[in-house]
Amino acid sequence: MERPTYQQAWLQTVAYRGIRDVVGSALKAHGINTAQWIILGLLGGGSERLRITDLARQLRVEDPLVTNLVRALVTAELVKSSPHRRDKRARVLELTTKGKKLIENVEPKLAKALAPVEACASPADWETYFAVLEDIIAATAD
Repeated sequence: MERPTYQQAWLQTVAYRGIRDVVGSALKAHGINTAQWIILGLLGGGSERLRITDLARQLRVEDPLVTNLVRALVTAELVKSSPHRRDKRARVLELTTKGKKLIENVEPKLAKALAPVEACASPADWETYFAVLEDIIAATAD
């Protein structure tokens, strides 16, 4: 790569912060943050029941952080926490009806908020970008 490493880091950091700010502003009106939105999405995106440890592994964070994020979602009645069938020490999470409705409500609003960012590149470029992110995640896995 021809760019110096400091420039690579600067571009990635500033771009991340810009996207984070757009997403955070859109989610603030709904009383959730980006990490909680991701948790809701993971629970609603095919993995209907997940343990806190599974979420922590996917997010690459420690279990206590996920526990704190989920606690607020449970209090808001967006997520239900139940004992695991076989391991009573573990908790299994799933979306509530209210959580599913929030996703349906927020997704189009968030897409609209991100439209100016997405206009910076073609759909093919975005697919390449996300494919590269997936490759980076795989390459930096523990």
